[in-house]
Amino acid sequence: MNFAHSFWSVGVAATTVGAGFALMAGVPWRIIIFSVFILTLFPAIWILLPEQKGHEYPEEKNVLSVHVIACQAWEIMKVPRFWLFFLLLFIAGGSEYCLTFWLASFMQLSMKTGALMGGMATAVFALGMVAGRMGWGIFVPQNKLGISLLGAAVTGLILTCIIPFLTPDLSIGRTWVLVILLIMLFLTGISIAPLWPTLQTYAVDRLPEGLSETMIFILLSSAGVPGCGFFTTLMGVLGDRLGSLTAAFFMVPLCELVIALLMLWEIRQKRV
Repeated sequence: MNFAHSFWSVGVAATTVGAGFALMAGVPWRIIIFSVFILTLFPAIWILLPEQKGHEYPEEKNVLSVHVIACQAWEIMKVPRFWLFFLLLFIAGGSEYCLTFWLASFMQLSMKTGALMGGMATAVFALGMVAGRMGWGIFVPQNKLGISLLGAAVTGLILTCIIPFLTPDLSIGRTWVLVILLIMLFLTGISIAPLWPTLQTYAVDRLPEGLSETMIFILLSSAGVPGCGFFTTLMGVLGDRLGSLTAAFFMVPLCELVIALLMLWEIRQKRV
């Protein structure tokens, strides 16, 4: 799950750097958005291509009825602990996407950089996400997922509390501030990377056996995606009200703090 999710961040890194160069070259943003849309058509068409003989897709041959799917979802939603993971994914979506969405603006408004550096900062964060997810997928065993999630949330809390204090007018000089900030963003990407996919895998391990794993992944993703929208919107509203995106940036460590507290409680509970 972590390894597969890492390729989301590969796309973020590639498109943000590409978009930054394009904006610097004077390409209209509408053209950039349309180009990204065109690129998404290629994998969509690839998925729809017919199977090759001897390389058939390993799909489920039995078609599930709507009634069976609804029953699977209901069985999961009847478990009280599922809603804890639902809340965790909602907040994790916010902690990840507040950075993905607002970093370019943060660089331009607070750090006084151009569009290219805004894209580069987002790409560095995304590369940290790639490294973190691949690392978690390869090196963290199943029985250590809970404690690793707690450690990731605490580390992310510390790092994201420091970032707003890195301002271009510090005595160490603007160049060094940017270098330190990029290093911090890469480390933050590593710490935030496992939250979404590892929480889903950990939830399957902690919820009762016999529940549909696929349905658990779907339902938890249905919490994470609205979390992305809710927290990024809230961060924008706070930035307007407070008159500073730097102050609104503390939304991220707040999310990390809540995740850490909830995970600390969860790992002390017995498996359902």
